Amino acid sequence: MAKKKSATPDSTKAATALVVLVIVVLVAAYAVLSGGPVAVGSAGVSENITANGFPFILNGTEYMAYFGGRIGNGGASIQIVKMPSFINPTISVLLYNSTVHLNLTGRYADIEFNPVKVYNSSALVKIKAVPESLKVQPDSEYIKISGPYGFGTNSNSTTTVKAVSSTTTASTTTSTVSSAPTTSVSANDTLAKINGLLATDSDYLLIENYTTLYSNTYECTPGMYNSTYFKIYGSYPSGQFTYQNVSNIVPYGIVSKQENLGYGIYEENYQTKSGIGTLEFASIYINTTADSLINSTIFGANYSVLYSAELRAHSIGNACGIYIAGV
Repeated sequence: MAKKKSATPDSTKAATALVVLVIVVLVAAYAVLSGGPVAVGSAGVSENITANGFPFILNGTEYMAYFGGRIGNGGASIQIVKMPSFINPTISVLLYNSTVHLNLTGRYADIEFNPVKVYNSSALVKIKAVPESLKVQPDSEYIKISGPYGFGTNSNSTTTVKAVSSTTTASTTTSTVSSAPTTSVSANDTLAKINGLLATDSDYLLIENYTTLYSNTYECTPGMYNSTYFKIYGSYPSGQFTYQNVSNIVPYGIVSKQENLGYGIYEENYQTKSGIGTLEFASIYINTTADSLINSTIFGANYSVLYSAELRAHSIGNACGIYIAGV
């Protein structure tokens, strides 16, 4: 069912949605005008990458590569993002005078970038797929992860702590968060009704479990992460899976904002906090007049993927679990 909003639109959300729409349209238009994304295979392709972007496909997944600018010693920064670009993080590859191996999908390198010529506003690069069966280690020192391409932290966002105490059935995790008491009886009744309806939603229970998993990551040290990773995979992490990169992108918390949309309809909006900024995570719409949930949406991932990662994180058994689970 479609989300219901009040008659008065939220100008900030509308502006954000418009920017996202413009970016999606521009990327789609470029892909059409350029003949669509290029499949990168073992033979490789040579491309003069500019700020307009170069769409390519690796192992069935579409990416965009952008020229990020010149760097010292005649090098260039190439920024790679999995589509859609406004959701997924940006992987920056620092190219100097030698080939850089990168792991876009797995533990081992699956693609390489070889700089041919760097210009003021572009870089000619030879891009080639690398079979993971070769077990080539990524060049970690030349790989950095940042936020979604073209987006920064939403510093104007206002958040409040959830007023809820719940025990989930999806796992053994229990999360309890409280807020300042309120003196309004009607407000308390409405809040109790909202919490009661939320407790029946599987997405909400999953969000609560992730709140706990993310908040525990402050106890995950580089040593714990490396030793746990080695225990599971038999090798130490590299490339985009190093502690520095993973700890920067995996959230350390989830915050929520409740909005009264009118006519008894409320929105619970959830955002993740991480080293790359504040990102939209989920929204749940509640109709307190009809005592029902209207709709719940988790952005950028589906329930089954998140639930499987949650179970895997718990099975790993320490504070680094959600880092290694890959979400």
